[in-house]
Amino acid sequence: MNKAISGGFAVLGLMSWYDPGFNGFWLDPSDVSDGDGRIVAAVFLVGAAIVFFQRD
Repeated sequence: MNKAISGGFAVLGLMSWYDPGFNGFWLDPSDVSDGDGRIVAAVFLVGAAIVFFQRD
């Protein structure tokens, strides 16, 4: 289960890294700067690493 959750966090982190203004397919893009998107992506990617290496 940890690997599935960490995979989801990694996908969210990569989406935040490469497209920080993505707000869904039907909504307008949000006004997020690249720096803020990178901070959010770093939080998601570090969270993914912590969950991935956590023992069951």
